[in-house]
Amino acid sequence: MYHRENIREINEALSAARTAIGKINYAKQSLNNAKNWGVFDMLGGGIISSMVKHSKIDNAQNVLRQVNGLLQKLNRELEDINVPDELNIEMNGFAKFADYFFGVDYEKKNL
Repeated sequence: MYHRENIREINEALSAARTAIGKINYAKQSLNNAKNWGVFDMLGGGIISSMVKHSKIDNAQNVLRQVNGLLQKLNRELEDINVPDELNIEMNGFAKFADYFFGVDYEKKNL
């Protein structure tokens, strides 16, 4: 029963993460569209291009507010996941040194 509950919690966290990522991508697309309209606006697009640009920015802001709520939900879902103590990851000093200076993933090579 414990594992089923944990699997359910992990699936809920994954769902929340996927939803947040989708919204973030949508906001990014909206900001890119605003950027394109901004270029057109700077080249003399006029009031219509300014209105469209600001509409895209407003849309992205609204979506990012939703993302904030989704990330809070994700945080709550992650707190519900029970991680066994034996899964704690420790990195020794040499592994950290190799990671920083050589880009070597020493821990994975020893598995």
